[in-house]
Parts: sequence; structure tokens; C-alpha cells
Amino acid sequence: MRKIIRTLVSAMVFAGLAFAANPKVAPDFLLVTIQGDTVKLSSLFGKVVIIDFWATWCPPCRKGIPGLVELKEKYGDKIEIIGISVDNNVEKVKSFYKEQKMNFPVGMATKEIIEKYNSIRTLQYIPTTFIVDKKGNIFDVRVGYTDKTEFERIIKMLFSSK
Repeated sequence: MRKIIRTLVSAMVFAGLAFAANPKVAPDFLLVTIQGDTVKLSSLFGKVVIIDFWATWCPPCRKGIPGLVELKEKYGDKIEIIGISVDNNVEKVKSFYKEQKMNFPVGMATKEIIEKYNSIRTLQYIPTTFIVDKKGNIFDVRVGYTDKTEFERIIKMLFSSK
């Protein structure tokens, strides 16, 4: 069992290193949030950005949201988290947003955004989370629940990189 876990961890680290070795700029998008504001990804370059594709009906997504909220509270303006919901009902997303006290922009997925990010990693499963470095390059992609301590480890690593 330990060997399997080590292999999985090594694969995840390798994925991050593969993106780091062959940087790919995160596809830009303009997201209209559920509050009616707009977020343009490229305007956030200079910060570490976490782009989280999720849904209200997804148990691993629901489990991960509180950790993202905590990270945003802890790091404030040094990072940005963008939630992109694949739900069909914006009212459910708004209700979930309030219930979870989410403190980062959340918008509904569009066909254009999905197509752009499918070109990097098929968005077959959620949550799928893209971690973008300060230069706007995709550093890592996580599929499934990721604990906030793992995100924090990557954030700290990206803070220290030039």
C-alpha cells in the first residue's frame, strides 16, 4: 500500500514538474461572476491563481471548498482563487456560495472556457483544478479532491520561485 501511495505522490509531483519544464500559458478568459462582476484571468498574472472547476452536487468538490476559502483568508491578495461551476442552475450556485461563505469569485462555466481548458486537460471529472504561477503558466493540474495543505505547499513553492 505504501508503495502505491508513493507512486501516486511521485506521479502528482512529476505532473507539476512536467508543466514547469514545458510551461504552457493558462488560456485567458473573461468570467462573469454570479454577482455580475467580471474577472479576466490575464489581469491576475503576477499572483498565484487557482482555477477550480466544480459543482454543487459533487461530494469531493463540496469537501474541497472550505479549504480554498481558508487559503484565500490566509493569503488574501497574494493569491487568487476562481471557482468555475459546471452546474446548470445559477440559483443553486448562489445559494451554495452564501452557505459556504465563499470569499473568491465564482462564475458559471461557458462553452468557450471549457473548450480552452479541455485542450490542456480533459475536464471529464470534477473537481479539476489548475494552479497557475505568477507568470501565467500552468504549473500543475489536480483532478479530484486535493487537501488544502497540498495546495498550500504548491503556493509556497510558487511564491519562492522567480
